[in-house]
Amino acid sequence: MWKTNRRMFCFVWTVLLAGVFSWRTVLAEPAPTLADGETFTYALYLKHGFISVKAGMAYLDVKKRDGAFEATMTLKALSVVDMIYHLYARLTTRLTPDLKPLRYEKHAEEGSCIYDEVSTFSYPSEGGCNISSKQTFKDGTLKDGETRRSDQVFDLLSLIFHARRLDVSRLTPGARLDVAVISGVKVKEQSLVYKGVEEVETDDGSKVKAGIFFLSSNEDGGVTARFAFLQEGRRVIQRIDILHKYGSLSARLRPASRKGK
Repeated sequence: MWKTNRRMFCFVWTVLLAGVFSWRTVLAEPAPTLADGETFTYALYLKHGFISVKAGMAYLDVKKRDGAFEATMTLKALSVVDMIYHLYARLTTRLTPDLKPLRYEKHAEEGSCIYDEVSTFSYPSEGGCNISSKQTFKDGTLKDGETRRSDQVFDLLSLIFHARRLDVSRLTPGARLDVAVISGVKVKEQSLVYKGVEEVETDDGSKVKAGIFFLSSNEDGGVTARFAFLQEGRRVIQRIDILHKYGSLSARLRPASRKGK
């Protein structure tokens, strides 16, 4: 489970004293990529204050279309939870074979806040990354933005898939990578911090060892997400925790739920 926000805040500020790494220096050999037809099912838990309840299901599907990968994660709340919080989200990222994002779409329903986001990525020959973003709310409010960067920009899903490729045997706890992540129509400066290998709980209560990464804001040091990956084979995404307006959402891989290669 998530530690308290205060403890996570202290952890992040501690690890910021550790070394900074780059993608290329710590990619696994061979670095796992996506596989056409992969499907994963996760149990979704919602923690609000001291209360933690099973809130629904999450599904992650990967398909290959026209030479690119398309990964979609869908979060659906149980009916009783949906009556209270009204939670639904669908995130889709389209990626090149080397996992550069091409298009990111998000539809989210969080209580009365319902909105859609679309970001498209292009890569000019001189290098860098151009991002065009639009955010549309149910009440008709529209936001848009254009960003030009000299570095790579990720959406949340593409960042998770990139982190999956890291060889944690070559990292020490506290190592961090500065990353740029699109959120709405703005690019936010964040850090991907390696915490180490720990035991994480699956949906059936069993525990497995997984490499843990935190995603934290460079503005205030607050943690916004946590990813856990198995360390053998294709480094299956074992667990994803995301801070939410109602508390935190935890997606835990269901045993024997994986399909595909």
